[in-house]
Amino acid sequence: MLSHPIDFDKITNELFTKENYDPSFTCDNGDEMGLNEFYHKEAFEYQDERLGITHQFRYLGRVVGFVTLAMTDIERVKIPEEDQLFLHQKVYPALLIGRLASHNDCRDRGVRTYLCRWCIGFAIKTSLNVGCRYVALETIEKRVEWYQGRGFKILERVQHEGKPDTFWMYQKID
Repeated sequence: MLSHPIDFDKITNELFTKENYDPSFTCDNGDEMGLNEFYHKEAFEYQDERLGITHQFRYLGRVVGFVTLAMTDIERVKIPEEDQLFLHQKVYPALLIGRLASHNDCRDRGVRTYLCRWCIGFAIKTSLNVGCRYVALETIEKRVEWYQGRGFKILERVQHEGKPDTFWMYQKID
């Protein structure tokens, strides 16, 4: 798909709709979290129910990635004291990155990092209109280090019977 470096200034984003859905988008290499299936089979249902809104990102007209966002909260007692807010609420509002994926052809080219930073920027903008002080996500163990490299911290490890553990992670926004 892309043989040259990506000019991130030329990436555009749009709300995911049936009119701009790209059936050729694939993100199934090493896809233990079902991201490809989500894009093609579940994203519209999540939007119809307003459980998560998907934004897709294009470069030179091709979809290179997507994120699905929702709201969540984080229990104050799970956040290390240095990252807690001055007001000791029981829970803090957060933007949830429910899904984040890049096209197979864009792996290791910075697209996922771009998407992650876009989500943080979106959370900051959202926080000006709606309470939002953190970004949260759930991921698998092999992705934890990658997210840590982008400023996320482990909130908790969740054990699942018969399935691999997942990790809830967060980043405080200012």
